[in-house]
Amino acid sequence: MAGFFYIKEAITGGNRNKRSHIIEKKRQVNNMLMYPEEYQDFARLVKKVTLLDVLERALRVDHLTVTRTPFKLRRPIERQFEKIKLQVERDLIAARRSLREMGGEIIEVQQLKDVREVKARFRGFLYTQSYMNELLRGECERLLSTYWITVSSDEREHPIKPMEKK
Repeated sequence: MAGFFYIKEAITGGNRNKRSHIIEKKRQVNNMLMYPEEYQDFARLVKKVTLLDVLERALRVDHLTVTRTPFKLRRPIERQFEKIKLQVERDLIAARRSLREMGGEIIEVQQLKDVREVKARFRGFLYTQSYMNELLRGECERLLSTYWITVSSDEREHPIKPMEKK
């Protein structure tokens, strides 16, 4: 709001030197209110850690469900779950390490009715980010699909060989 008054005063003021001084003052006020340059990277890493944590917890629960459910082709699906869980855990550890290296840390994660609130510290400041549960679910499903395809394509020997053209 202070920036608005500076601009208004600068436009209506008659003295040119006063105008440039006021505009310069406005720029200083705006720079103080901006996030640090690396904040966007920090926010992306906090979101990545949050997503991977939610995915890892969901995989743990779903893996138990799969192991307890009787069906014919359970072993390949269990192996796939194990591989995906292992890769998610590795990525989660790497994301947390990257967050620590840039000077950030997650202080608290609180699950509310509709959102997951994450409190994190970056450069001495405490930031609270809220992620809607439905959006987290959708992004976790997309992420799981990506892991499923990636882990499946990493197999060294494909069971079905392509037919040769004549």
